[in-house]
Amino acid sequence: RIGVARARRFFLLGETFDAKIALSLGLVDFVVPDSAVQGEAERMARELAAGPTEAYGAIKRLFSETLDRSLESQLEEEAQTLAAISRTADAREGVKAFVEKRKPVFAGK
Repeated sequence: RIGVARARRFFLLGETFDAKIALSLGLVDFVVPDSAVQGEAERMARELAAGPTEAYGAIKRLFSETLDRSLESQLEEEAQTLAAISRTADAREGVKAFVEKRKPVFAGK
């Protein structure tokens, strides 16, 4: 996110920076006050736990493998993964909730 030259500068010079600078560099996605860290972490954990966890796992795996594969191999793996995930109970619930215009209730299956 920050580029090789900037990263090298931080490593070589041992420069430190605060959360505001980390945010401006793109090293973090957001910053919360110290007093809100625990609550925000719990909110995010609840949000992730309530989501389609099997799909989240597949996305995480695909991202972690992307640099070790050829483009053709990665696209094939993504297609296979999408086909498998689309057959899950959570996928059916997501489509049903969309059609019914309601928030989905995922079960991690």
